[in-house]
Amino acid sequence: MKLNKYIFAALITSTTLFLGSCSDFLDRSPQGQFTEDDNPNALVNGKIYNVYTMMRNYNVTAGPPAFAIHCFRSEDSEKGSIASDGSDVAEMYDDFVYTPTNGLLGAYWGQNYAIIYQCNEILDAIAEKETAGQTETEDIINKGEASFFRAYCYFNLVRAFGEVPLVTYKINDASEANIPKTSADKIYEQIDKDLKTAEESLPETWSSEYTGRLTWGAARSLHARTYMMRNDWNNMYTASTDVIKKGLYNLKTPYN
Repeated sequence: MKLNKYIFAALITSTTLFLGSCSDFLDRSPQGQFTEDDNPNALVNGKIYNVYTMMRNYNVTAGPPAFAIHCFRSEDSEKGSIASDGSDVAEMYDDFVYTPTNGLLGAYWGQNYAIIYQCNEILDAIAEKETAGQTETEDIINKGEASFFRAYCYFNLVRAFGEVPLVTYKINDASEANIPKTSADKIYEQIDKDLKTAEESLPETWSSEYTGRLTWGAARSLHARTYMMRNDWNNMYTASTDVIKKGLYNLKTPYN
């Protein structure tokens, strides 16, 4: 009987030690990777680079979701293939009668908003001076980049869906994004504001190390395109002429 008591006591002791060691192990910070808890103020520049990666995502620029929404429903292209291969989907885009459960629509909507939310976080961090280790110039450029990408994605959404929710703040809880739709006019007002910020913040050129990074010309050119979509020909002409007259690009001879 005494032996059983000793064994039971030993088991209790070893179990307690094991659970304690497990607790210590589980409470350890992630090893071999950087997390926002390590230094939440040092992530702005990295988040901007991540947005460039997000822009290359299959669902927003390079895959069927974007092609379907901006090409299949226009006269630019047809879905093709055979009648049994998703003809109902082709009809949905041709007739502008969207099905909320359609995977391509959901992917396009979701990825554009994922980029918008990332840009909101960046802009919030810059506004709150949470950019430790960065210079003022870097903050200004990052602000311009985030503003450009947010405008780009809202331009995608307003062309595809018209009225959409306008979220320009950092989302801390999913319920904060559950807001009513905003009119297309208000969406374009935000696009104008963001592109103006981008034009004022981005450099005209970059060194070869940063080839492909956003510039003033990219922002001004996108602004011209948004004016064109609104039939605002005077502002479109002004923005386009601004880019041409800068002499930064190898433009072909104008056919005027």
